[in-house]
Amino acid sequence: MHRRLWTAEHRNRHGLQDHDDCIMCGQEPETASHLFLQCVLARQLWLKLLHLVGLDSLLPQHDDEIVDWWLRQRMQLQVEARAVFDSVLMLASWNLWKERNNKTFRDATSNVHELFCEIVTEGELWVQAGYRNLSTICSV
Repeated sequence: MHRRLWTAEHRNRHGLQDHDDCIMCGQEPETASHLFLQCVLARQLWLKLLHLVGLDSLLPQHDDEIVDWWLRQRMQLQVEARAVFDSVLMLASWNLWKERNNKTFRDATSNVHELFCEIVTEGELWVQAGYRNLSTICSV
């Protein structure tokens, strides 16, 4: 939200690296919105996640900025569904960031299905810890 993530675009702008390509797809500059919404991996992941929670209509568009998309989509939801959507956004973003760091620093990658399973597993841990809003999508 505050544009402080040290993405490739951010590091390039500060002269810390010589390119700003997305490490995940190599097709666009790696900005937060690209990494979390527009990258091929992110788009495939959102398709699976939003389908899981029955919110297919909320899929991000190619040019969406993450904060604008999040605020716009959550306003379309009933109040009780917003917590689930917010949680899915946080789980997905956190796991995409970890995946990006694994690729950047360890040259290790997961496919969309593996990443999806990691998010569902982490959601199940949240439910076990007492966060009941995700119990509708995580079978514990």
